Amino acid sequence: MRPQRKKRLIFVFLIVLGISAAAALGLSAFQENLLYFYTPSQVAEGAAPKGRASASADWSRPAASSANPTD
Repeated sequence: MRPQRKKRLIFVFLIVLGISAAAALGLSAFQENLLYFYTPSQVAEGAAPKGRASASADWSRPAASSANPTD
């Protein structure tokens, strides 16, 4: 194998390895964040813990960017 081709093969391998590592880290972080997500019905039922930070989907109020400034 020529040196130029060997360098290119190593470079491609390192790129693929880096993308795989980034994807694995991203997916593991996403999965950990899902543990803290509760639906509005779960919050209303009391299933969400009170002493711990959590995220809930509040569909009852509009997002700040879509609010009508004349209201």
